[in-house]
Amino acid sequence: MLQGRVYIIDKPAGMGSTDVVRELRHRLRTPEVGHTGTLDPDATGLLLLCTYAATRLVPFLTAEDKAYRVEARLGRSTVTDDAAGDTVREAPWEHVSQEAFEAALASAVGTHPQRPPSVSAIKVAGRRLHERVRAGEDVDALLAPRIVTMDTARVARFAPPDVTLEVEVGKGFYVRSLVRDLGERLGTAAHVTSLRRTRIGPFSDSEAIALDDVTEESGLPWLAALERVLPELSVSETVAKRLSFGQRIGGQDLARIPERGEPQLARFEGEPVAVVSWDGERLTIVRGLSG
Repeated sequence: MLQGRVYIIDKPAGMGSTDVVRELRHRLRTPEVGHTGTLDPDATGLLLLCTYAATRLVPFLTAEDKAYRVEARLGRSTVTDDAAGDTVREAPWEHVSQEAFEAALASAVGTHPQRPPSVSAIKVAGRRLHERVRAGEDVDALLAPRIVTMDTARVARFAPPDVTLEVEVGKGFYVRSLVRDLGERLGTAAHVTSLRRTRIGPFSDSEAIALDDVTEESGLPWLAALERVLPELSVSETVAKRLSFGQRIGGQDLARIPERGEPQLARFEGEPVAVVSWDGERLTIVRGLSG
């Protein structure tokens, strides 16, 4: 069976995700640490890190939706779309009403193309965009829009030029791009002044721990973390044995047919067998859980 834990960390401002990984490696005295998704250095909040073989579970943790609380400021856009970047332009903001802002935000809910920030961890031809920008490259031509989803959004505080938003988004969504685009749509400019990730799937920042408080035991056992993310699929002893040999399983051998393409935690009499997925015809192993 896999060994390892999932650490629910409250990332402080001023540290990149790789800095947090490095610190956790030092504190736990192991090189086998990986994170489940980056968080901007100036942002705070939830960051999930896995140790040892639990790093194999990263794809299932990164697929979860996320929630953010963001402070935005109208009237100025920057190279980085946040307060750390140089000013690109300034624009009047006094004409923006709360009603207009809420209408623009509501129109952004759903699935739409989004242009990523020019300073981001996205790789193009093997190099991250932020590395290209620091090298003096013009990356605008490389910023192809990506299809992303915002599930919910609300204005928590409207005190222009400052606005507080709370959003729930899918994988690959950039809150900095949202704020930039809202500014443009409202005939002004805008950038992020503060960003906090408050949730990743079922994990909340209310249960996160500070880096200074991390011990080996403070991590969540990998199985407990996986149980919070994946639905359970009970299988028979025969199916469990066949899965252990890597065999695909037909629907006639299952008590329940899962949703197509949705990972499930297959279990026999409570014991985890594998992470599996139904492809429409067969149940296949996505990730084994032994060794």
